[in-house]
Amino acid sequence: MTEWSLGQRSNKRRRCRFGLVLTLVSSGFTGCISRPSVSGPPDIETVKRAFQNSQGPGGQASDVVKNLDIYIDASESMKGFVHDPETKFRSVLQDLFETATANQYDVARFRFSGPITNITGETSASLMAEGFYHGADTPLGRFLTSLNEPPKDRRISVVLSDLIQSDRGTDQLALVSGVQTLLLRHKEIALLAFRSGFNGFYFVEGPRGPGVGAQFLLQLPQTLPNTGRPFYVLVVAPNRASYELLFNTVLRRLGSLETFVPTDAPIAVEEVRFNPLNPSKPIWRKYSSTNKQEEPSGLRRFYTSFLIPDGVPGTEATLRLRVVAHPHLDLESPEKIDFEIQKATFRNGKLVAVQEMPIRPSIGMSSRNGALVFDISHRLPAPPKGTWDVYQVRMRTGVGNAVMPSWLSTWNTNSDASPTSGARTYRLALLGEALVRSVTEKVVFCEHYIAITGGK
Repeated sequence: MTEWSLGQRSNKRRRCRFGLVLTLVSSGFTGCISRPSVSGPPDIETVKRAFQNSQGPGGQASDVVKNLDIYIDASESMKGFVHDPETKFRSVLQDLFETATANQYDVARFRFSGPITNITGETSASLMAEGFYHGADTPLGRFLTSLNEPPKDRRISVVLSDLIQSDRGTDQLALVSGVQTLLLRHKEIALLAFRSGFNGFYFVEGPRGPGVGAQFLLQLPQTLPNTGRPFYVLVVAPNRASYELLFNTVLRRLGSLETFVPTDAPIAVEEVRFNPLNPSKPIWRKYSSTNKQEEPSGLRRFYTSFLIPDGVPGTEATLRLRVVAHPHLDLESPEKIDFEIQKATFRNGKLVAVQEMPIRPSIGMSSRNGALVFDISHRLPAPPKGTWDVYQVRMRTGVGNAVMPSWLSTWNTNSDASPTSGARTYRLALLGEALVRSVTEKVVFCEHYIAITGGK
């Protein structure tokens, strides 16, 4: 490197120095390369608009909603949460009202057990009284389905419940069906889990063996870890911006023990690297540095551009990339990862066409120092000089691939016929599985734009 620091002025050396720096920074190679004079690729915002237009209006409005409906499960099985003067359930209920009002939310309150009743005019103290909790059932499935109806679908709904479906003639599958109906409208959903002191009767919903009654007295303290009866705050918001504001101003202050946001990206992609098979004689050249963006949901977006200096138009070559990521949820197999690929063609700076590409890259996965490493190979044809082909590669975990968060299994019980199961929730894992399969596996966790052009 001494000859460069001496400030040689010849055009030849300046060109070689530029080639060396480009190579080292972009690809980690050594040597001097020449790059044909080509117009640069379209910028990332132009590319995003091209694909968004081709995919239709589908997205969600990003305007923040501050209309908040709070629904309280008033079935008799909830009475034990307020029997004692100081329980976590009481504090969450009160903090939710007070913090939301202090943050200028337009708060309406409802009681549900059977019919939904507006109780906005009632005092907060009345909601802490045992007499408030006298409903005969908890029709969670029908209730969640109703949140899709106007004008509820444009408001934020917060539900406090033990999440045990108890509508006559139905079982926990009705709750799952209600959640899946909600998702047809692409709402944001979050599940916050708490434990509270409980002193009251529990009503058995699962199968009962000989000599097992329909109810039993349950007394659980909240003073030790993993003790207390579980209850949940289920949040349904019309868009991400509304959920993020509610979480940052209200929900994070409630002190939940566990949280699951199925619409969050299940995998956090940290970087996408060019990984040529033969670094000393690469077919591809990196044209510019990588552009990286991140959405509040955790979606990572990358934009990289490449040049094939000697590529004959239409001739395919293998582009090898290394993707480094950290999983929020475990995966069963990299082979199940779903790729959705579209191509936008730009000629002389103008969009020519957008088309879906029925291709699938090859992929291998390994684990290194707690990170997932995906080695991905794309077979892509070289476009002619002056034309940029931009591939949008969207990655999802794929069907049956994401593993449910472990806490949902720990808090689950498949039998609720005795007090020994009181510190867990009957069939909670069924709800967790539905959220993962219906939501998380369809969430795009990485969106990679690959722009390529040829030199001939």
